[in-house]
Amino acid sequence: MNSFNSVFLLRIITFIILLNVPKQVEGQTINIGLLINDESHINAKYAAELAIEQANLKPGLNGNKFNLVTQSMEGPWGTGAKKAVDLIFQDNVYAILGSHDGRNAHLVEQVTAKTRTIFLSAWATDPTLSKAFVPWYFNSVFNTEKQATSISNEIYQHRKLKKIISISDNSYDSNQFLNSFIQISEKKGLPKMVQLSYANASNNFSNLSEQLKKVEFDGIVIVGSSSDTNKIVNHIRKLKINKPIFSPSLYFGANKTISKDYENTISIDANLSSNSKWIKFKIAYFKRFKKEPGLIEAYAYDATNIIIEAITESGFNKEEILHSLAIINHNGVTGNIQFDQNGNRKGEVNLLEVKNAFITKVVR
Repeated sequence: MNSFNSVFLLRIITFIILLNVPKQVEGQTINIGLLINDESHINAKYAAELAIEQANLKPGLNGNKFNLVTQSMEGPWGTGAKKAVDLIFQDNVYAILGSHDGRNAHLVEQVTAKTRTIFLSAWATDPTLSKAFVPWYFNSVFNTEKQATSISNEIYQHRKLKKIISISDNSYDSNQFLNSFIQISEKKGLPKMVQLSYANASNNFSNLSEQLKKVEFDGIVIVGSSSDTNKIVNHIRKLKINKPIFSPSLYFGANKTISKDYENTISIDANLSSNSKWIKFKIAYFKRFKKEPGLIEAYAYDATNIIIEAITESGFNKEEILHSLAIINHNGVTGNIQFDQNGNRKGEVNLLEVKNAFITKVVR
């Protein structure tokens, strides 16, 4: 869909919203909306369902029950905005959770801003989302500016590396990370990075192998989905390239030890391996769904619990949820979660490193 049609669609949605602002309905069912990109994020639905099932077993709800309403944003551009409208007006949700990319998050943010509905992103890391200064927007994941700063400092400041190459797909979120990383490097007057790309990680990477042979480098930054990143790391090590690898999306599986292929790899620490709450969640998730959870599930679980906590603390009052979220101090599966004045997750972005097959925190 071209830019004219996108603007036209949003204007229609805005017109519908202004004509149909719903009255608040109090009842025993508290609907929470979840928007996912497509079936690739279906596990976020399972994690959110688990959080709601656990919440409904707790006392103090005064007969109220939480309920999850999930909508997929799969389809032509603009589908995400329509699905957000459906959640707000048809399902009367108290808040919307997002397990989708930054591109779709912008659509949801526009709808929730106009309807004064809480929007908590549990995956998109686009830093421009908070720069719209929408008071209804929150993000339980560190944005790419924070992630890129942490990785850049490790590469250039602590390890003194100079020749860096990046390997990435062409997704919106990957481009956002690279843009943040490049901007940080330019501000510090650091050498330009050679950028390589791949189309599909299910390929044999023959093209990528040839590209790697043509450049000199001290370290590699890989950006893409967790599954793609893990495949590329394995491929690089098979080429006998032992240079340090940095990635915001590398997933170690929340283990203590790992394969030798991951030696000298550094990634964002999601606080899973050392977090007792992760262990409990992992056991409960496996018992309920017969499979292991990962990063998507961990963030979705935390985000759902944050919304449940805020709604409960606000006395099931829609007008008070915003205040409850603004001051929340939630210790979840991915660590402590608090928000700054723009809805960004507070705190430092820590790193994990694999040394001698052991996963350890990078301490500086």
